[in-house]
Amino acid sequence: MAAQQPNFANASQHLHAVANEFNLIPNIPAIQQGNQILGVLQQILANIQQARGDIQQVEVRLQAVEGQLETLNNHHNLLPLRLFNSSLSESAEIRYPPGFNGVPFARNRFELNSYSKANCQALIQNLGLQPVPPESPVAVFRIRIADHLGVPIVA
Repeated sequence: MAAQQPNFANASQHLHAVANEFNLIPNIPAIQQGNQILGVLQQILANIQQARGDIQQVEVRLQAVEGQLETLNNHHNLLPLRLFNSSLSESAEIRYPPGFNGVPFARNRFELNSYSKANCQALIQNLGLQPVPPESPVAVFRIRIADHLGVPIVA
């Protein structure tokens, strides 16, 4: 007896039927719900990414506020010193911020008024002030120091 041969036409017809059934899988309610769940998850992910961006913006703004607060605190901490120095006579000793031990430093208004540009530049650097453009007259350097310390100075 001869072995039975496959009927490729029947196999092809059945494979087409199976393929058609596979094409209907997305219509299963569970799959549709899964697609809905994926859509919701993608929305949640987008919201999380938006929140991260917002948080980064808040961090940048907070850092700016912290910088401003530090500047205000530094200014506030110098107020008693400036008040004291504001009423000094020309020969009275200038007070400097606590912990300052920079060299050179002007001992009084008279000495500050006679400071050279190089001495002023060194003192400005030691006080941690913004540098004055080098081409500026020496009076500008002296005024920068005097304003910072609260020392009345005649330019």
